[in-house]
Amino acid sequence: MKNYLIKNRLFLFWNVGKFTCEMQKRRDIEDKKIANYLQYYFGMTETFSSSNIRKMKAFYLSFPIYTKHIEYLDWNYYLKLITIRKKSLRMFYYQVAIFSRCDYDTFVSLIQEKR
Repeated sequence: MKNYLIKNRLFLFWNVGKFTCEMQKRRDIEDKKIANYLQYYFGMTETFSSSNIRKMKAFYLSFPIYTKHIEYLDWNYYLKLITIRKKSLRMFYYQVAIFSRCDYDTFVSLIQEKR
C-alpha cells in the first residue's frame, strides 16, 4: 500500500508542476493564484501551498519526462535533488540514489560531502 501511495503522490506532484508551468506559459499567473485554485477544488491546503507549488514546478522542470524510474524514490529525495542547480550533477545523484538504494540520510550526507 505504501508504494502505491508514493507512486500516486509523485505522479500528482509531477502533474501539478506540469499544470503550473503550462498555466504560467499561457497567462502570467502567480504560484499563489494557482495554489488558491487547487486548494479550492481539491482541499488539501497544506499540500497545495504556494511553497509546495514552487517545489512541484521545480520537480517537473528538473524531470520533464515522467518515467517509472521516478517512482523508485520518495518525495524527500526529489526535494533534495531539485536544489542541485547543475543538471549533470543532479542526474548523477539521481542515478546514485536509484541504483544504490541508500536511505535518505545517507543520500543527503553523500551530496553534502561532494559539494
